[in-house]
Amino acid sequence: MVRIAAFFAAGVLLCIFWPGLLSEHCTIILFTVFSLSYFPVRFFLRFSRSLKLTSGFIGLSAVAIAGYLTVLLRDESHAPDHLLQQKDRVEAYQVKVIAPAEEKSKSWKCVGQVQSILTNEGW
Repeated sequence: MVRIAAFFAAGVLLCIFWPGLLSEHCTIILFTVFSLSYFPVRFFLRFSRSLKLTSGFIGLSAVAIAGYLTVLLRDESHAPDHLLQQKDRVEAYQVKVIAPAEEKSKSWKCVGQVQSILTNEGW
Protein backbone atom coordinates (compact mmCIF):
# COMPACT_ATOMS: atom_id res chain seq x y z
CA MET A 1 0.00 0.00 0.00
CA VAL A 2 2.91 2.34 0.71
CA ARG A 3 4.28 1.76 -2.79
CA ILE A 4 0.94 2.67 -4.36
CA ALA A 5 0.66 5.87 -2.29
CA ALA A 6 4.26 6.79 -3.12
CA PHE A 7 3.70 6.40 -6.86
CA PHE A 8 0.44 8.40 -6.70
CA ALA A 9 2.24 11.16 -4.77
CA ALA A 10 5.07 11.07 -7.31
CA GLY A 11 2.53 11.66 -10.09
CA VAL A 12 1.00 14.56 -8.18
CA LEU A 13 4.40 16.17 -7.54
CA LEU A 14 5.43 15.63 -11.15
CA CYS A 15 2.39 17.57 -12.33
CA ILE A 16 2.91 20.35 -9.79
CA PHE A 17 6.56 20.93 -10.70
CA TRP A 18 6.37 20.10 -14.45
CA PRO A 19 2.75 20.78 -15.51
CA GLY A 20 3.55 20.94 -19.22
CA LEU A 21 5.24 17.55 -19.35
CA LEU A 22 2.12 15.78 -20.66
CA SER A 23 -1.05 17.25 -22.13
CA GLU A 24 -4.43 16.33 -20.68
CA HIS A 25 -5.35 14.33 -23.78
CA CYS A 26 -2.06 12.41 -23.75
CA THR A 27 -2.36 11.70 -20.03
CA ILE A 28 -5.87 10.29 -20.42
CA ILE A 29 -4.73 8.02 -23.25
CA LEU A 30 -1.70 6.81 -21.26
CA PHE A 31 -3.82 6.13 -18.17
CA THR A 32 -6.34 4.18 -20.23
CA VAL A 33 -3.68 2.11 -21.99
CA PHE A 34 -1.80 1.27 -18.78
CA SER A 35 -5.00 0.52 -16.84
CA LEU A 36 -6.49 -1.71 -19.52
CA SER A 37 -3.24 -3.56 -20.18
CA TYR A 38 -2.53 -4.33 -16.51
CA PHE A 39 -5.03 -7.16 -16.04
CA PRO A 40 -4.30 -9.10 -19.25
CA VAL A 41 -0.55 -8.87 -18.60
CA ARG A 42 -1.08 -9.93 -14.98
CA PHE A 43 -3.20 -12.90 -16.10
CA PHE A 44 -0.86 -14.14 -18.81
CA LEU A 45 2.32 -13.65 -16.78
CA ARG A 46 1.04 -15.01 -13.47
CA PHE A 47 3.20 -18.16 -13.65
CA SER A 48 6.37 -16.44 -14.81
CA ARG A 49 8.25 -15.19 -11.76
CA SER A 50 10.76 -13.10 -13.69
CA LEU A 51 8.07 -11.34 -15.74
CA LYS A 52 5.93 -10.29 -12.77
CA LEU A 53 7.98 -7.12 -12.71
CA THR A 54 6.31 -6.16 -15.98
CA SER A 55 2.82 -6.19 -14.49
CA GLY A 56 4.08 -4.33 -11.41
CA PHE A 57 5.67 -1.67 -13.60
CA ILE A 58 2.47 -1.28 -15.61
CA GLY A 59 0.28 -1.07 -12.51
CA LEU A 60 2.45 1.42 -10.64
CA SER A 61 2.86 3.51 -13.80
CA ALA A 62 -0.93 3.67 -14.07
CA VAL A 63 -1.10 4.86 -10.45
CA ALA A 64 1.52 7.58 -11.07
CA ILE A 65 -0.31 8.71 -14.21
CA ALA A 66 -3.55 8.79 -12.18
CA GLY A 67 -1.88 11.18 -9.72
CA TYR A 68 -0.68 13.39 -12.58
CA LEU A 69 -4.15 13.33 -14.16
CA THR A 70 -5.85 14.18 -10.86
CA VAL A 71 -3.89 17.41 -10.58
CA LEU A 72 -4.46 18.27 -14.25
CA LEU A 73 -8.22 17.88 -13.94
CA ARG A 74 -8.70 19.55 -10.55
CA ASP A 75 -6.27 22.47 -10.73
CA GLU A 76 -7.89 25.40 -12.54
CA SER A 77 -4.58 27.16 -13.13
CA HIS A 78 -3.81 24.71 -15.97
CA ALA A 79 -6.85 25.83 -17.97
CA PRO A 80 -5.95 27.75 -21.14
CA ASP A 81 -8.25 30.67 -20.23
CA HIS A 82 -6.79 31.10 -16.71
CA LEU A 83 -5.15 34.41 -15.78
CA LEU A 84 -1.82 32.67 -15.10
CA GLN A 85 -1.67 31.45 -18.71
CA GLN A 86 -1.46 34.97 -20.15
CA LYS A 87 1.64 35.52 -22.27
CA ASP A 88 1.63 39.33 -21.96
CA ARG A 89 2.22 41.24 -18.73
CA VAL A 90 -1.09 41.96 -17.00
CA GLU A 91 -1.41 45.62 -15.98
CA ALA A 92 -4.91 45.42 -14.47
CA TYR A 93 -8.04 43.30 -14.59
CA GLN A 94 -11.77 43.78 -14.15
CA VAL A 95 -13.47 41.34 -11.79
CA LYS A 96 -17.16 40.58 -11.29
CA VAL A 97 -18.04 39.48 -7.75
CA ILE A 98 -20.07 36.26 -8.05
CA ALA A 99 -20.66 35.43 -4.36
CA PRO A 100 -21.35 37.57 -1.32
CA ALA A 101 -18.39 38.42 0.91
CA GLU A 102 -17.88 36.08 3.87
CA GLU A 103 -16.25 37.10 7.12
CA LYS A 104 -13.63 34.61 8.31
CA SER A 105 -11.93 34.56 11.71
CA LYS A 106 -9.03 36.81 10.62
CA SER A 107 -9.97 37.84 7.07
CA TRP A 108 -12.69 38.21 4.47
CA LYS A 109 -13.39 35.91 1.52
CA CYS A 110 -14.77 37.31 -1.71
CA VAL A 111 -15.17 35.14 -4.83
CA GLY A 112 -14.96 36.79 -8.21
CA GLN A 113 -14.57 36.03 -11.89
CA VAL A 114 -12.16 37.92 -14.15
CA GLN A 115 -14.14 39.67 -16.90
CA SER A 116 -11.31 41.36 -18.83
CA ILE A 117 -7.61 42.08 -18.50
CA LEU A 118 -5.47 45.05 -19.47
CA THR A 119 -2.18 44.23 -21.18
CA ASN A 120 0.18 46.32 -23.26
CA GLU A 121 -2.12 45.54 -26.23
CA GLY A 122 -5.21 46.96 -24.47
CA TRP A 123 -8.29 45.46 -22.87
